[in-house]
This record gives sequence, structure tokens and C-alpha cells, in this order.
Amino acid sequence: MLFWACFVALVATAFAFMLRMMIMPEWEAAFGLDKTQVGTIFGAGLWPFGVSIVLFSLIIDKVGYGKAMIFAFACHVTFAFMTIFADGFGMLYWGSVIGALGAGTVEAVINPLIATIYRDNKTTWLNILHAGWPGGLVLTGIVVLGISDSMSWQAKIGLILIPTAAYGILMLASVFPASERVTAGVSYREMLAEVGWGGAFIVSLIIVMELTSNVLGIEMLQNMTAQVCLAAGIAAFYGIYITDDEGEGLESIMRSFGRPMYVFLLLVMLLLA
Repeated sequence: MLFWACFVALVATAFAFMLRMMIMPEWEAAFGLDKTQVGTIFGAGLWPFGVSIVLFSLIIDKVGYGKAMIFAFACHVTFAFMTIFADGFGMLYWGSVIGALGAGTVEAVINPLIATIYRDNKTTWLNILHAGWPGGLVLTGIVVLGISDSMSWQAKIGLILIPTAAYGILMLASVFPASERVTAGVSYREMLAEVGWGGAFIVSLIIVMELTSNVLGIEMLQNMTAQVCLAAGIAAFYGIYITDDEGEGLESIMRSFGRPMYVFLLLVMLLLA
């Protein structure tokens, strides 16, 4: 039951993503949006997705899978109703932000949850799980193209409520386990040490660049030097927190760098993205 709740939640996330993309021209015409506003709404459906994955991953063990999924469900429903009853750019923007927060929360939950449930066969089940993303995109595209002339854009947005209601019902009938980290007795600090200050710097820099440049518009942080310094400060605090008592000086710094392969993959991911 839990697997299918996670699978359908990912399909709902794909539904929301594809629906926004396909009806954006209709929003542009209906609300008289300019190209800058269209781009901003597109972005509002993306950056909160990444930010919420990072932030929820840090607290998911404290919050619990069940509560996090309730939050994601509430975000998907709120996104649907805010956009259906939108009166202009503002509601479309904030509805997209809330929907993306829900999407990121889903990702922050379903990956460790499935890894916990199928700890002896993680790769297979995680691959099956993530078929829900392309499957949801294709299904949404087929449905929307098939009804494009016979249904209003509000009704099309309402389609997101179908998979959302489905995973909500499945979720209510499920019992969520403790995370694999908790059951294995691995400490929170040990978990963060896997990422290390090297990984924390890369992730922090990406978030800082996005939020300070395109979202918050903080003038003093508009240049790259300031953004790198802020990210380095975050990474430094992160490194101090995860550093153990073993080793001194350079040895201690290198020990808290994180898994080299993980940091390398983060860099490769940036190039691929």
C-alpha cells in the first residue's frame, strides 16, 4: 500500500508539472501576462521544488513521513484551488510556489521511504517508483491533448485532484515506518557527514544564487562574490557541526569534507542539468 501511495503521489507531481506547462499559453491570454510574468510563473514551479527537497530532507526524520505527506497533499490541493480561482499573476505565482513545495516534499519522502521498505532491493524498487514521473507526464499530455478543445483551463487544472485524492486515500490506509537511518542507529550528525561541507557548499551556493538573484532580489547579494561568501559561510557552519573529535587541523577538515564521490556527482549533476 505504501509503495502505491508513493507512486501515485509522484504521478500527481508529474500531473501538476505538465498541466502548468501545457496551459501556460491559456493563462497568458486570459490574464494578459507579459513574457516576464510567464517566465516568473514557470520559475515559481521549479525553484521551490529543489529548495523543499533539500530542507525537508534535513528534517524528515524529525517530522515523520506521514506528516510530511499530509503537507504535500495540502500543497497539491491548495495549488489546484488557487490556480482554478486565480484572478491574476499573484495567485498564479503563489499557487505555483505552493505546488512546487508539495512536489519537493513528495520527493523528500518517497525516496528514503521506499529505500527503507525495500532495504534489500532498493535499486529495483526505486527505479519502478520513478517510472511514475515520466508515466505521469505522458498520461497528462495525452489527456490534455485529447480534451484541449472541449474543456476550460480551470477544468484541466482540476484533473490534478484525481491522483491527489488517490494518494491521499492510500496514505490514510498506510502505516509509515521509521527511517532506515533511525532503525540502523546512525546518528543525525553521521548522516550529514556523508554530504560534508564540500557537498553543503555546492548545494548552498545553488540555493543562494537562486533566492538572492531571482526571488528575494537582495541588492547587496546580486554579485557572485557575495553569493560565494554566503554559501561558504553556511558550509563552514555545517562543517563545524559535523566535525568529530578525531584528528586535528587539516586532518579534521579533510575528514568533514564529505564523500568525494558524492561531491563529484553533485558537480557532474550541475553540468548535466
